Amino acid sequence: MSFKPLSIGLCAAILLSSCQPNSTQLFETANQHFANQAYEEAIPIYESLLIKDSGNVNIYPKLAISYAYTSNWERCTHYGEIAFDKGVDYFPLYDSVVKCYDAQGQTDKVRALYQEGLRKYPDRYEFELEYGLFEFSQQNLSDAAAIFERLSQINPQNADFSYNAAATFEALEQLDKAETYYRQVLEHHPDHANASYGLGSLYDKRKQADIAIGFFEKALKYHPQHLSALMNLARLQEAKSPQEALKTWQKYLDLAEKNQQPENFINQAKEHLQRLGGGAPVPNEKPPQDG
Repeated sequence: MSFKPLSIGLCAAILLSSCQPNSTQLFETANQHFANQAYEEAIPIYESLLIKDSGNVNIYPKLAISYAYTSNWERCTHYGEIAFDKGVDYFPLYDSVVKCYDAQGQTDKVRALYQEGLRKYPDRYEFELEYGLFEFSQQNLSDAAAIFERLSQINPQNADFSYNAAATFEALEQLDKAETYYRQVLEHHPDHANASYGLGSLYDKRKQADIAIGFFEKALKYHPQHLSALMNLARLQEAKSPQEALKTWQKYLDLAEKNQQPENFINQAKEHLQRLGGGAPVPNEKPPQDG
């Protein structure tokens, strides 16, 4: 029996085919890029696998997350929805796709995805915190307050949970509840400048200037460049200690100009300095907050 030799072209084709990585190897390579946060390298490999290995549902969440990290919001949500439809159960998928919907301004889908994610992963407290911050940004303050309060009760030592609860209750004018959570922050984190500032703001609203001054000073002890604390301290000092107010306004002005604050805040400080320096009375009006 005789055998005909294979043609050179056919031999080359066989050799080339045997050298090509298979779908499993390609997926492993893409996953290595993904793990190294080299998403631009991972994406084209995952995309090619949609044809070569269409039954691998794990490709879709990896693509969605990769597109999230490369700020391609539409591709992120496209593949995210496919992954959800295919029943992929993977928390990072929720965490990424919800941000992609948020970047596109699709608030109804953001809310629905947060709620669905929390039903599946009720112990993901940072995800729930983000949901509360989203509702706060949408001015749904009662919903946000309920979320932050629940988190604060689960973990009273978490400053972010308690501080956001306090700030939201203050925005709702529920000052007693706000005070409870500001004090809860300080119980565990006495150097938390914003919590001290928050208590100063509460006592200012209650017309208890002496107590408010003490908390503004405490905020500045831990954060000397806290512009809102400086501004409000200066304003309250004017009635009892104009010279101290003059110094505080000057410190505020120097920092505001250095940090390029809005012109209206800078002009307001200059006006107060001019009027204090000239001995003219200054109305005790609370200025707008500069954060």
